[in-house]
Amino acid sequence: MKLRTRVAAALFVVAAPVLIGVSALPEPLLGRTGALALGFGLGISAALAVAWPLLGRIRQLAAAARDAAESGHRREIEVGGDDELAELAHSFNAAGRAVRDHLALGERRNAALRDVVVDATHDVMLPLTALHGHLGDLGPGAAIAEVHHIAGLLRNLAAAAALATEVAPARAAIDLNAVLLRVVVRATAQARKAGVELVSAVPEATVWIDGDALLVEQAIVNVIDNAVAYNYRGGHVAAVLVRRGHDGFALRVEDDGPGVRPDELPRLTERYFRGAHGQQARPGGRGLGLHIAARVADAHGFSLELARGPYGGLCVELRGRRRASR
Repeated sequence: MKLRTRVAAALFVVAAPVLIGVSALPEPLLGRTGALALGFGLGISAALAVAWPLLGRIRQLAAAARDAAESGHRREIEVGGDDELAELAHSFNAAGRAVRDHLALGERRNAALRDVVVDATHDVMLPLTALHGHLGDLGPGAAIAEVHHIAGLLRNLAAAAALATEVAPARAAIDLNAVLLRVVVRATAQARKAGVELVSAVPEATVWIDGDALLVEQAIVNVIDNAVAYNYRGGHVAAVLVRRGHDGFALRVEDDGPGVRPDELPRLTERYFRGAHGQQARPGGRGLGLHIAARVADAHGFSLELARGPYGGLCVELRGRRRASR
């Protein structure tokens, strides 16, 4: 029975007989005014008798709510009954769980950002120290390679920090044709130094997608950079963007390098995982490139599929939906 129903019933049961009895007394024995005063007094006494236990429950609920708050809402309020006070206790517990989940999310974000900063500091300091200490001996080509490596690490730091917040990426119209061509132009110089031929192709009609421009571009940079860095001298890399079906797209990056072993393929997007050839070809790598690319794809509702290519290397394909227009 609801709280208000119980109070009303109790007041009626207690006060009604009293009022009826008082009204039946002879008027000479008790004046009408005295009868009404006595009736009201007995009614108030009955109300207090019913309300006193309720006040005790309210005090207990308030104390339990304070204890829950002081514990960081790790303790919940014990709920008894099925009246309005029980509903209020349930509401307090629900609010406490929401606060607890929000605090846990903040802790996870802080931990992830700390990991990103620690990793990035380590990754950037190694080539930066080499560049600073041996700039005169490295020569222009080696110095440029170190600068290119540091720039890539810093771009990955920005992408990893954005992903670590667990906040949905910004959504804006992105010209994927332009992004791919821009990435290929930047990567061509490094590919030439590595003795790798890099080619690209985009459809005549622009492929527009919704997403975070910085994250999407960095994902493509990582995939193409991996294909160039882990290829043979004299190898080839092709980056091809196509429209698929009514509203889809596919961006395929394929190389004819040594590829990976079948048992390594499912783990290439794991954080810090590096295949046997990758450890030899780039000893200073950290295994973050494809991991970040996979995280970016997932955050945008895209898919990133990895397979062994027909020419022996690795084939990475990013798939998703196009937007109707800009």
